[in-house]
Amino acid sequence: MKPLIRNSLATLALAAAASSWADAGAYHFTPLIRPPALADTPELAVPALADDGRAAIAATLVRLGSRVLRTDAGIRPTVIAGDKRFSRFGSLSIGARGEVAFEASLEKVTGEGIFRGDGSSIVQIAGTRDAGDFDFVNSGPSVNASGQVAFIGERIVGGAFIDGVYTGNGGPVQAVYDVTGPFRDFTGNPAINDSGTVAFLATLRNGVGGLFLGTGGNDLVRVADDTGPLTGIVGFSDPSLNDKGEVAFQAGTNPDFDDNGASTGTGIFLYAGGRLSAVVQGGFAEFLSLGTPSLNNVGQVAFVVEPTFGNRILVTGPDLVGDRVIGTGDILQGRVVDGLAFSREGLNDAGQLAFIAFFRDGSSAPYLATPVSRR
Repeated sequence: MKPLIRNSLATLALAAAASSWADAGAYHFTPLIRPPALADTPELAVPALADDGRAAIAATLVRLGSRVLRTDAGIRPTVIAGDKRFSRFGSLSIGARGEVAFEASLEKVTGEGIFRGDGSSIVQIAGTRDAGDFDFVNSGPSVNASGQVAFIGERIVGGAFIDGVYTGNGGPVQAVYDVTGPFRDFTGNPAINDSGTVAFLATLRNGVGGLFLGTGGNDLVRVADDTGPLTGIVGFSDPSLNDKGEVAFQAGTNPDFDDNGASTGTGIFLYAGGRLSAVVQGGFAEFLSLGTPSLNNVGQVAFVVEPTFGNRILVTGPDLVGDRVIGTGDILQGRVVDGLAFSREGLNDAGQLAFIAFFRDGSSAPYLATPVSRR
């Protein structure tokens, strides 16, 4: 790989009226759950956002306990899953039809699994121990518009442990790629788009780790690997994949190609048109950290950047001023922002962003940022 060029839901109704402004009115901010509904320690999972503005959220609510919710604009949020069946929830994904995929531990059955819910029923995609034939499943599934769910796990087959990237729709689970092929192990969490293409992190049998794209056949594409300026795939973020087959991810960098275990810098990278380029890249003196990016179908990339310790900014591009959405020190509904959490499904095609804001008073809440039209 050649070096990359650096480029610089008691109360559960949606809060439609309460809002705040940031960046000279560039975005309108709406809480996804009214603060009184959240427990003192809400245990929020970072929201995932669909193109129609609906968001999937996991949160601990006052008197109701843990819930996975889908915010349906203008009406009461829909309960996707609750703690009578589950004891814990992992990461979330939402598809175009409003189906929510999530990883969770079961309350009355020993094991955890990958599930998909639409507000009327819950489908188990895969399970471990008493719940299924997997030894483990990773915590971040991805669902597409057809309800197909992709995840990484280790399946027990005839006494053998088969690590791989799998897909399911409520019926038999299929391996897209597993260790019976060119890979020796898989890591992180995959992404699946509406055509069924999967982006995932894996290590080849020769020890080279990287980010790959494919549908299970000979169309496998190596997007990036750790033989060049990008450091070991343990440092790669989970990928964000759009319907064009473009991928965005964060990775560590090191100009010494022989030292891919240590990073001297970091970057956000975009694979598009068969080429890999840097959205933003720099040394740790310039960027202390960069978060997992989210890529939409119009090619916009959003991520959290931490230029200095404790100073976190949500941006939609490399310009920390012009592309700024919100950041540390901003006032949001009368509270001072102290931190932000954003996921690889936090940005939709309308340019809206779903995120968690952490405040200096110790509270936190999920929000939707909607771009304000400029004429």
